[in-house]
Amino acid sequence: MNDRAANALNMAEATADPVRRRLWVVAAIDALLSTRMVIVGGAAVDLFTGSYRPTDIDLIGSVSREDRETLAAGGFTEVGSRHVAWTATDGETVLVEFPASSLESDFDLIELAPGVTVAVITLEGLVVDRLIQATHPNSVSFDDAVALVAAVAEGMDWAALSEIIRARPEAAFIGLLETTADVLDAAGLSDKAALFGS
Repeated sequence: MNDRAANALNMAEATADPVRRRLWVVAAIDALLSTRMVIVGGAAVDLFTGSYRPTDIDLIGSVSREDRETLAAGGFTEVGSRHVAWTATDGETVLVEFPASSLESDFDLIELAPGVTVAVITLEGLVVDRLIQATHPNSVSFDDAVALVAAVAEGMDWAALSEIIRARPEAAFIGLLETTADVLDAAGLSDKAALFGS
């Protein structure tokens, strides 16, 4: 294991704060794989709202068989085909999932210490992803999307969100505009004209 990864895992060990611990575990993975992973999903929701308790850390990035071997050598245990786990000496296990290899959004960097950063999907990209998932019956629920939009509405760059919605080509967007309007209504936001340009 390289020094950067070892230091990140030592920092994860040293903190009891679950958010900071998750961030240091991501920094360790970045260091072990020498690549930038991006935090998405529930862990990203928690970073933006502080009110979501993720069961794992979803990281977007390509992970090969060799990468999994590197993670295993660095103290991560493989759990199924898409997860690895790291367990602190206090017994807490941090579960990490690699759901996809590429991100269809921008990301921001969070500085943990001088020269140590981790990437998280932008707020607008996260909202769009949650809205898309709200249209799928086996994923994030409509209520989860509403809770996120309501929690971040004041800090949202609505123009950027509108651009992301217009730029994404997935067929899911056929139904997304209606779902998005319903989410905004449920979150108590009524100025859909600014968002949809209507």
